Amino acid sequence: MNADGTKVRQVTHGKSVEDSGPSWSPDGRKIAFIRAQKLPPHSGISPAYWLMVVHADGSRPQVVFNGATGITWLGGTSWSPDGRTIAFAAGDGQTSSIAVTPVDGSEAERYPLPDGPGDFGDDDSDPDWSPDGRHMAVTRTTWFCERCDIEGVAIADLDNETITMIAEEIVDPSWSPDGAQLVASAGSSGEEKLEGLVVLDLQGKSRPLIFGDVSSPAWQPVR
Repeated sequence: MNADGTKVRQVTHGKSVEDSGPSWSPDGRKIAFIRAQKLPPHSGISPAYWLMVVHADGSRPQVVFNGATGITWLGGTSWSPDGRTIAFAAGDGQTSSIAVTPVDGSEAERYPLPDGPGDFGDDDSDPDWSPDGRHMAVTRTTWFCERCDIEGVAIADLDNETITMIAEEIVDPSWSPDGAQLVASAGSSGEEKLEGLVVLDLQGKSRPLIFGDVSSPAWQPVR
């Protein structure tokens, strides 16, 4: 679809599947997305998931990760700046973590991020590589007990193997093209309703962008 809403066209096709979470490759030639098996309601069966890549014209769909065994969901695709690797979130019914897979379909690997301060571990999702490839922003949930957690945007320094949560009650971060800011989705905080999109600097200071029930923001690339 063009930026003005014209020339909408469908690029993925499949029977008994649902496609979601598209992300453009850095060169604009391919799209990564998550494909889920569509099952009848109340089937009691966990659907199968695949990470797919398709050319922008809808041709040559390719499975780059098969999550059919032991995976209860996939989500949050992000291309590395060089276009060779895709990061995504994978859950096994107990935890969610970040994994990476080469676009050529060779074996995916878990991409462990540093532990947070909680005694009950962390769940990571919604990865987004920084434009220089040296950092990764994620939605992180840090568990302090089985029912007490903090969720927010965290930035991992991939060179120094550190991670810092910069903002709470904000999720689904996306880097600006210059790497100086993030746009993310804000939820409600206590009695104050803050739903909408916010822009964050790298220290976590935020300013509202728009209000409403919106999610999955992304910056327009600089051309």
